[in-house]
Amino acid sequence: MLSDTGEITLTDIARDIFFYFEGKTSKKQVQRSLIKLFTDAGQPENDRQIIGTPLDSGFDRLLSAMNIESLFVEWRPLFHSANGITGQQATRFIQQLFSAVESDQQVFDYLNVATYVTFKRNSWSDHVTLRPHKKAGWTLHLTLEGSGHYNCIRTQLNTQPGDILLFSPTAYIHKQLAEDCDEWNYSFVKFQANDRILDLLNWPEIASGIFHIKAESKQELEAVSSTIGFIAQQGWSSDASEVNIRSRLVEALLLRCNQIIESNGYQRTDSRLLTAVRYIDDHFTEELTVEKIARAACLSASALSKLFRKNYGISVMQWREEKRIAAACNKLIYSSLQVSQIASQLGYTNAMYFSRCFRRQMKMSPSEYKRLHQPGNDF
Repeated sequence: MLSDTGEITLTDIARDIFFYFEGKTSKKQVQRSLIKLFTDAGQPENDRQIIGTPLDSGFDRLLSAMNIESLFVEWRPLFHSANGITGQQATRFIQQLFSAVESDQQVFDYLNVATYVTFKRNSWSDHVTLRPHKKAGWTLHLTLEGSGHYNCIRTQLNTQPGDILLFSPTAYIHKQLAEDCDEWNYSFVKFQANDRILDLLNWPEIASGIFHIKAESKQELEAVSSTIGFIAQQGWSSDASEVNIRSRLVEALLLRCNQIIESNGYQRTDSRLLTAVRYIDDHFTEELTVEKIARAACLSASALSKLFRKNYGISVMQWREEKRIAAACNKLIYSSLQVSQIASQLGYTNAMYFSRCFRRQMKMSPSEYKRLHQPGNDF
């Protein structure tokens, strides 16, 4: 049902999405509503694309990623009530819907693509993005205006224009609009790391798999932003030649970022430390010791411990702990496993010890985290 002016309202969009999942709204109608949703949020209007992919496949992939079943119990009575839902309720429903997207791998191919995103206070875009699981590739975020908040488990970061974050496939991503900001504009790039660019990914690491630098000058910010813009202009085609062209542009982007690293005196990570970190990434659920990790990096245990303290400010085993806790967050939200089962899968000797470790990192118990972040709950 349209408004009196014939415009599609947020209430209309929420109704179209909900009733589509009940089989009562046509695919064409939901496509129109989703295009309106993204256009109002600042995405360029294009009748052939939605979130950067061809309309039909983009529509199907986005909706398949939404965990709508978890919302039915709460929302079905409201959508079927005589009065329908209010604009405020429509906003909250769409916020919950996007917060409940379990994996961006269902939406994005990480085939060297880029786009722009806007989060606005008290709008449907003011939702939490939580990606604790392994991704299909690397992600780069550049804050253009406003501020975003990133919970990196050990590190809390509020970005400013020029802040550039790089996330490895195993990184824990938990972001939202910063509390003291009404709008956050940022661009992102999702890409594959081929042999040509591996050396360009040696950035200062602020948390496990999360790297951070800052474009300090207007010229540096413009150089990075314009390169991302050029990648975005190339589209999202999965044709091999197009993907390869965008790969070259991603390489140019990372070269720009490495210029910032060099000119601003950032300290690069010792390659042996990177080897140790990657070894932990691959084996963090196993029984590990500092000595075993050090051997993989061709270092003594004492040398590795000193490198960790110098570069990250924490111990080797604390770093491993962060990896296990990030994995636990994923399992708590997206599986039906009991806390004791999750603890066992992640290599903890007992559930009580796991719960103590989890509370130390996340400032809440595993059960509290599950209740807070399960799809369908407000953040």
